[in-house]
Amino acid sequence: MISTLLAQAADVIPGPTALYTYGPMGIVLGWFMWRAEKIFSKISDLGHRIDGLTKAMLMDLISRDNIGPHTKQLAREALAKIEARDER
Repeated sequence: MISTLLAQAADVIPGPTALYTYGPMGIVLGWFMWRAEKIFSKISDLGHRIDGLTKAMLMDLISRDNIGPHTKQLAREALAKIEARDER
C-alpha cells in the first residue's frame, strides 16, 4: 500500500524520480547515498590507522628470531613501501 503510494507520488515529486519509483527501497537507497558522502570523508583517516597497525605488525615480524631471512626481507620491503607512501 505505502509502496504504491510512493510510486504514484514519484510523478508529482521533483528531483531524482528514479529512486522514488522503487518505493521504500528507493528512499532507503537515497538515504544511503546521502550518508555515504560523510563516510567517504573518514576513509583517509582509517587508511592512516591501518597503515600504522600494519607497520607495527611488520616491525614485530622482523624482530622475531624464528622467522626466516626471506620473510624478514619481504617484511622490510613492505615497510619501505608504506614509508614511501607516507612521505608523499
